[in-house]
Amino acid sequence: MNSANQEMYRREGMHNTATTIAIELEALERCENCDEVRNNHSGMKDMVRDEALKRFRAKNPRMEDFRDEQEVEDAVKGAFKNASEECSCANQGDD
Repeated sequence: MNSANQEMYRREGMHNTATTIAIELEALERCENCDEVRNNHSGMKDMVRDEALKRFRAKNPRMEDFRDEQEVEDAVKGAFKNASEECSCANQGDD
C-alpha cells in the first residue's frame, strides 16, 4: 500500500475514533435505521475534546492513529462538523 493510501486510512481511523468517543459520551448519536450520525448536543464538543485528549495522553491503544494533540482536536471538530441535525431517514415518512 502506498503512503497516500496509508495516510487516508489513518485519517479515516482518527475520524472514526473521535466520532466513537462522541457517541460514547452521547454528544453524537448514530441512527439505528440509516447509520448516519446526528448531533445531539453541540455544546458538548469541549467535553468530547477533553475526553479524547485524556485518552491520547494515557496512550489508549484506540488513539494510536493520532500523532499529536492537534490531530485529536481536529478530529473531534471534524466529527461534529460531519454530523447533521437530522438524518436523511427522518424525512422519509413525511409524504
